[in-house]
Amino acid sequence: MNIGFYIKNIISILLLSVVCTLNGQDLHFSQFYYAPLQLNPALTGVFQEDIRFSANYRRQWKSVPVDYLTFSGTIDGKITRLSFPNGFFSGGLVFNHDVAGDGNLTYSNFSATASYTQKLTEQQLISAGILMGGGQRRIDLSGLTFGNQFNGDLFVGSAPTRENLDQTSVQYLDFGVGFNWHLQDEDQKYWGDLGWGIFHLTQPEVGFYTQTKTVLPRRYALYGNIGFAVSQVLGLEFNGYFQKQNTYTESVIGTGVKYQLTDTRGRELGLRFGVSYRLLGPRDALIPNIAVSYNAWLLGFSYDFNQSDFELATNGRGGPELALQYRITKVKPLKASKSCPIF
Repeated sequence: MNIGFYIKNIISILLLSVVCTLNGQDLHFSQFYYAPLQLNPALTGVFQEDIRFSANYRRQWKSVPVDYLTFSGTIDGKITRLSFPNGFFSGGLVFNHDVAGDGNLTYSNFSATASYTQKLTEQQLISAGILMGGGQRRIDLSGLTFGNQFNGDLFVGSAPTRENLDQTSVQYLDFGVGFNWHLQDEDQKYWGDLGWGIFHLTQPEVGFYTQTKTVLPRRYALYGNIGFAVSQVLGLEFNGYFQKQNTYTESVIGTGVKYQLTDTRGRELGLRFGVSYRLLGPRDALIPNIAVSYNAWLLGFSYDFNQSDFELATNGRGGPELALQYRITKVKPLKASKSCPIF
């Protein structure tokens, strides 16, 4: 029996102990600015076009036995029939899926979001939003191995593990709220968002042991994104966010440069280069990123270079992340005009 087998068993036992006794934690993305509904339901519909499709994929710590795979897909847009000269309603749908380790510890949830946006001035809008949905947390013990299956000389897979959970799947209801302030300029000289969201308001129970209360703690997200044009083809962006869930905190700060290669209608092509840094305690990861936009499409890529104490196991390799967006602008009759446009 090689040393790798022992290490894998130790990690599996530690993972099971953690997930069965501690509160759960939420997924997160390095390109958080391309995952707006993960930050705040009030960001539903706050964009220039009418409909937005977003997808985010993250693979973290693939070089160790307990890697993470995260996917999120959303659709949101303005509700035309509920638009007014100085405000509008928006709606959205969110699907999240996160799986980790040999036990396939999985979080899946599906939610609906709704928001109302009110124009304060031609340059300022405020939004309030809510999130309502449900989720499932589950684990597959058949993929794990335990010390009780080792008789001193051999590993016996058919031996009892003595790790009996009351349940291996839990369903729960979930709610969240948020507020956002949006800054805009008709000529795209500047733009920005500042806001906060609160998730898991009711702190739903997600434990596998019925005698032990294990909940999803409230997650608080505070963020800011701001940009301004340096010239007709060049723009600078600054972004950051802070999240707190139970005793855990996470901060990401970053900057990016946007360059418009062509602005011919139907052939609009742009590039964005940026770098961010994540703080979990004193340090965590350096995150270079790049994005390409073509007409209504946007594709972003980032990579986490781990710099925390865990880099001893990862060799500094945190993991890749992809972000994809597609936006639709509806064709409107000539006599119609957009109410309270987002520029």
